[in-house]
Amino acid sequence: KNMSEIYLTKHGTDIRKQGGLLLIKTPDGDSKHIPLNYANCLIIMAAVQITYSAIIAILRNNGSIIYLSSSGTVLGELGQKSGTARLLVCQLKCYLNKETRQQIAINIVKKKILAQRNLLRIKNKYLQSSELEKTITELKLLAKATSNTLNIKKLMGIEGIAAKKYFESYKILLAKNEIVWHGRNRRPATDPINSMLSFGYSLLEKDVRRAISSIGLNSSIGFLHEIDYRKESLVYDIMEVFRPLIVDRLVLKLTNLGSFTKNDFIYSDNSCLFNDESRKRFIMIYEQYILKRPSNKNINFKDIITLETKNLSIQIREKSQNKKQTVRKTLPVLKN
Repeated sequence: KNMSEIYLTKHGTDIRKQGGLLLIKTPDGDSKHIPLNYANCLIIMAAVQITYSAIIAILRNNGSIIYLSSSGTVLGELGQKSGTARLLVCQLKCYLNKETRQQIAINIVKKKILAQRNLLRIKNKYLQSSELEKTITELKLLAKATSNTLNIKKLMGIEGIAAKKYFESYKILLAKNEIVWHGRNRRPATDPINSMLSFGYSLLEKDVRRAISSIGLNSSIGFLHEIDYRKESLVYDIMEVFRPLIVDRLVLKLTNLGSFTKNDFIYSDNSCLFNDESRKRFIMIYEQYILKRPSNKNINFKDIITLETKNLSIQIREKSQNKKQTVRKTLPVLKN
C-alpha cells in the first residue's frame, strides 16, 4: 500500500467518502480525490467538516485521524489503538517493579544526553569552540552518571542539568544568526527558534504516537514520566531520545541556512507563532526530512522511531518475564 499523511490546514475544508476515494474540498474551490488506502493518516489543524462515512472508512482501513491546534499542540487521535492485553500486562509489571522501571528510565535519559552530546560534537567539528568542547565532556559525564541513580527524581535532575547545558550551547551554535538565542522557552514560545523547536516537537509527537499504536504498547504507561491522566507518558518517554536526533538537528540547520526569518512569524501577547504559509512550508520540510536516512543507516528516521519503539516492547516483554536481555543498538550515531 502506498500510504501518506495528509495535513488539513484550511478552515472550512470539507472531507467526504466517494466510493473508494476521499474527496477533499477547500473553501476556495480546490478539490482532490485521494484513494482511501493512500490516506493513512489525516492531520487536522483547522475547523474542517469530515463526514461519518469518511471517518469510518479511514478507521476500517487501519488509518488514523490526529487533531493538532494551529500552534501544533496534539489535541487527540482517532484510530490505531492496537494494544494487546498480554503486552499491557507486561508493561504494567515493568512499571510497578521499581528496579525495572528505573533501568528503562535510565536507558531513555542516557540515550537522550548522548544524542545531545553527539549533535554538539558534529557542530564543533567546524566551530572548534573550547567552550563547546567543555560542554561535550560534561554531557558525557552526565550520561555516565545516570547509571548510578537510585530513583527517578535524581535521574530527572541529571536530565535537567544536561538540558540546561545543552541549550546554553545554542548561543555558540547560532552566534552568527540574525535571531538572537536567549535560551529555551515554551508555552508559548517567544521567539522564532523556540517556536520552530516547539512546533517540531509536536510533529515528532504525532510520529511517536503512531509508532506506539502500531507496536501495540499503551501510551499512558511511561517509565521516565509519571502516569498522568492528562498526558500520555510513554509518548514523552520515547520522544526524549528523538528531540535532539531529529527536531533540534533540523531546526539548527534551517536557522543557520536562513530558511526562516523573523518575517515568517506572527508576534502577539508575548508569543511567537508561524504565519500560515511558513507553517505549511515547515511541515513539508519536516515530512521530507523524517523520511531521510542518516548517513550511516539504511532506514529513515521515521522507521528508526518505529524500530526503537518495537525494541522497547521487546525489552518490556523480556524484563517482565525475567528473560536474558538482548543487546540492541538502533539509534544512529550521526556522522554529519
